[in-house]
Amino acid sequence: MPHCAASGEREPSPPSRCAIVGILGAPNAGKSTLLNCLVGRKRAIATHKANTTRQPVRATIHHGNAQLLLIDTPGMLSQRAEVGAARSLANALEGADMFLLLVDAVRCRNALRRGTLEEYALPLLAEVKKVTGGSEQSPASGEGREAGEKQANLSLVLNKIDLLPKTHLLQLIAFWNRHIPFAESFLVSALKGDGVGDIISWLAGKAPAGAWLHPRGEEQESEECALASEITREKMLLHLHQEIPYTATVAAERWERRSGGDLHIEQIIHVPRERQRKIIVGKGGRVIRAISTAARREMSAVFGCPVHLFLRVKPHPPKRGAAPGTTLDPVTSAMKGA
Repeated sequence: MPHCAASGEREPSPPSRCAIVGILGAPNAGKSTLLNCLVGRKRAIATHKANTTRQPVRATIHHGNAQLLLIDTPGMLSQRAEVGAARSLANALEGADMFLLLVDAVRCRNALRRGTLEEYALPLLAEVKKVTGGSEQSPASGEGREAGEKQANLSLVLNKIDLLPKTHLLQLIAFWNRHIPFAESFLVSALKGDGVGDIISWLAGKAPAGAWLHPRGEEQESEECALASEITREKMLLHLHQEIPYTATVAAERWERRSGGDLHIEQIIHVPRERQRKIIVGKGGRVIRAISTAARREMSAVFGCPVHLFLRVKPHPPKRGAAPGTTLDPVTSAMKGA
C-alpha cells in the first residue's frame, strides 16, 4: 500500500528553484516579443526598427516552485563597434545559469536559399560562445566539443515557425545543432505564443535548487518603473525618424502610486546636444506633447490605472564608455523619490 501522511501532517513542499536566463540573438530576431510572451504581459518594447533594445531588460516569472529571472539583451553583432556595449552585456549576464539563442527561421531559410547561412550564422555563434562560455564545433572535422556532448546551458529557439513548412524547420534545426549541440531545441511563434509554454516548463525543470532572488511580487514595481522609461523611448523611436532616439536616454526621476491608485511619473530625456533637445521638444512643444500623450496612453493600458506623466528634455553628454540608449538609473532614484 502507498504511504499516506498521518492526519494533519503536511506533505513536504518541493525545494525552491531559481535561475537567471539570458535571451540572446541577432537584431530583430524577436527577443523582446519572446520575453513579453514568456512573462504574459509587456515588459520590453518591440518595434519594426532594428536595435530597439539598447540595454538589457529584466523580467521575472514563476512556474511551480521555480523563479526565473529573464534578461532580454540588445541584438548581438550590431553593437560590437559601440564603446561599452560588450562590457554592458557581459555585466548584465554575469551569473546567468542558462541561455536561449533566438533565431529568426524566415531569415535563416532565406539565407539558406542564397547559400549564405553559414556566413550569417558563424559570426553570431562566435559571439554566443564568448557570452556562454561554450565551444563551437566544426561540422567537418568534429573538433570542438566531444562527439554527442551538448552545451548544457544553451538552448536553441527557432522563431516564426508559423511562416515555414515543417521540412524547412527540421533542416534549420539540424544546421544549428551541427555547429553547437544545444541542450534543447524549441520551435515557437513568439508573436502567437505557440510553443512558448514548453520553454517555461523546461527552464523551470532545469533551474538549480536554491532560494529565490526576491519574494514573489516584490520585483513588480521596479520592473514597471523601468518599463515606463522604455515605453517613452519606444514612442520617441516611432515619432522621430532620425538618429536622435538611439542616442537619447530616458531616466525616471519620480515614480509614485498615489492614494487613489493613480500613478505619478516624472521622467527626464537626456540627449547629447542642445540642438537635439530642440528637435525632441518641437515647435511650440508639439513633438514632446505627442510623445507624452502616446506614452501616457500605453502606460495607462499596461498598468491598468490612470497615469500622470511629466517629461522634460535636457542636454546631457553620455558618460564615457556607456552604451548608447542606456536608461540612466531608471529605478533607484525614482523609488527613493516616491
